[in-house]
Order: sequence, then C-alpha cells, then structure tokens
Amino acid sequence: MDQADKINKWLTEFGIEPLSPAGYDQFGNLKSAVLIGADYEVHTYEVRALWSTVDDALELHTADWEDDATAFGCVRLLRTIGDIAAARHETPKFPAQPRNFAAEARRAIDSLHVDNTNDARIEATVTAAPAARSSRPGSRWPSW
Repeated sequence: MDQADKINKWLTEFGIEPLSPAGYDQFGNLKSAVLIGADYEVHTYEVRALWSTVDDALELHTADWEDDATAFGCVRLLRTIGDIAAARHETPKFPAQPRNFAAEARRAIDSLHVDNTNDARIEATVTAAPAARSSRPGSRWPSW
C-alpha cells in the first residue's frame, strides 16, 4: 500500500472526508490531503495530512496559502478529530534542517585552537626540561 492510500484509509477510519484526498501529481510526487481550508477572516490556517514514516501515523501540517508542495513541517500528529481543530490555530513550522555531521566535526576540531594553547611559554618549558635533566652520576636529576 502506498502513502496516498494509507493517508486516505486512515482518514476514512477517523470518519474524515477531506476537501481533496491524497494522491500523486503528473510527476509522481505525493500530494497531501487537504482537510480544511484557510480562513483569513478568522485567522486560521489550512490543515493538510501527510503520512509519517517515523511515527507510522498521520501528520498534520498547516499552510497559509494554496500550494501543493508545502515546505512547512508537522505541527502535530492526528490522534483525534480535535487535533485538526487545534492544528488550524498553530503557526506553520519549518522542518528542522538535517544534521551535517561532517560540518559539526570540523567546527569541533576548529574550536580546539591548538595555536592558542601552544604558546612560547609552554614551548620553552617543554624544551628546557630535557636540558635540565642530566645523566651524570651524582646529579640530582634522574635520567629517564
């Protein structure tokens, strides 16, 4: 069963008849099911339903204009019909950017500032220590 069929099946199980059911456009892109339109006079948003593969449930998305390919993320999961009414009043949210682990690792390495910790005093101490050590017998410095 594809995602559009799952969305439409879940909506019928909830007893919800969408304004426009989920489907696919001519390019094969998933179109979300439009559950309720925006009402600009009352300041409510359009509510759409998409399938969440992470939660294995319906996600409710809000939008404030008519665009089939919304860039807004999930505002809540559909658990009850009351979630649709509540979602109408929630501001559309942009989805979180995927984490770039390589960039995070580079920032962590760059934040070490090796040049700041390797200053002249530390270098003088490190280079002076072997000169102070002596391997002569009777010396107070041990030979390593």
